[in-house]
Amino acid sequence: MERPYIICHMLTSLDGKIIGDYLETERATYFSDEYEKIHDRYGCKAWMCGRVTMEEHFTLGHQLDLKNDNIETILEQITSQIRMLRVMP
Repeated sequence: MERPYIICHMLTSLDGKIIGDYLETERATYFSDEYEKIHDRYGCKAWMCGRVTMEEHFTLGHQLDLKNDNIETILEQITSQIRMLRVMP
């Protein structure tokens, strides 16, 4: 089996933060666009993120309680959101 080639491609502020108000500035928009252009050129087959990012963007902000939540309903919502993301430019 071919070993994966791993690139750690991140966009951070000068103080190392990966989220915050700085992302809403006009200057940050330029760098966010450049980040996405570079990401597209990698042609990667997969990507990963941490738990907080996953909860925020892929569980619709829902913190799962595996003992009590209706997992099938949540999975349907997540699947729907992922499908929408795939068709977005």
